[in-house]
Amino acid sequence: MNRFIISVLFIAGCISLNAQSTKIMLVTGGHSYDTIPFFKMFDSMKGLEFEYISQPLANQKIAASDAEQYDLLVFYDISRKISDEEKKGYLNLLNKGKPMLFLHHSLLSYAMWPEFEKIIGGKYLEKGTNSSLPDSLFSRCHYNVSYNVKVADANHPATKGISGFLLFDEAFENYRIDGCVIPLYTNDYKNNETIIGWENKYQNSKIIYLQPGHDRNAFDDKNFRRVLLQLIKYLTNN
Repeated sequence: MNRFIISVLFIAGCISLNAQSTKIMLVTGGHSYDTIPFFKMFDSMKGLEFEYISQPLANQKIAASDAEQYDLLVFYDISRKISDEEKKGYLNLLNKGKPMLFLHHSLLSYAMWPEFEKIIGGKYLEKGTNSSLPDSLFSRCHYNVSYNVKVADANHPATKGISGFLLFDEAFENYRIDGCVIPLYTNDYKNNETIIGWENKYQNSKIIYLQPGHDRNAFDDKNFRRVLLQLIKYLTNN
C-alpha cells in the first residue's frame, strides 16, 4: 500500500479517536418538566453524548455498576426511595472519583438518607420529611421570578469567562448549604438563598450543584446554557 495512503489512514484514525464524544448519563424522573426544551438544550451541546435514563432504572444501573462506563452523571430527578444496594452503588462511584452534576430539584432527593446531603453539599428541607422542624425552617420555592445570576469566583475554571446575567426562573428559599462548599454562583433575589451554585468534594469525586433550571425560560436562555456546558466541561476535564 502506498505510504501516503497509510499515513492518511493513520492520521484519520487518530482524529477519530480524539473526536470521541464524552459520554454522560442524564437522569430524570419524579418531577414534571418542559421535556422538549430540556432535551433540545442538551442536544445542542456538541461533542457530548447523552444517554437519557429515568428513575428507578438509573439507580438500578448504578447499583449494578453499569454507570461506570459514563464520564459524568447528571441528575435532574427527584428520587425518594433508595435501596441499600443503590446507596453502595453511589458510594462506589464516588470512591472511584466519578464526577456528578446535580441540577435544580435534585436537591430534594433522598431526604431520609443523611449521606446524600454530604454528597451534594446541601439540602432542601421539605415538609413531611422533616416534621420535627418549626415552619420557619422549612425550604420554600418561588415561581416565575427574575434575578441576576452573579459569578462568585471568576478565576474558577468552571466559571471563568462567564458574565453575570438576568434569569427568569424558580427560586429556592431557606435550603441548607454545607460550609465547606466552594461558591460558584450567587444571585440577588430577596427570597432566594445567596449561593445558587457550588462545588463540593466527596470522597474522590468532584460534585457540583446548580439551583437554576426550572423550565423552558432557563433551558432556552443562552447564558444558562453556557453556564451548564462549562460546568460539564469542567467536570469531564474538557
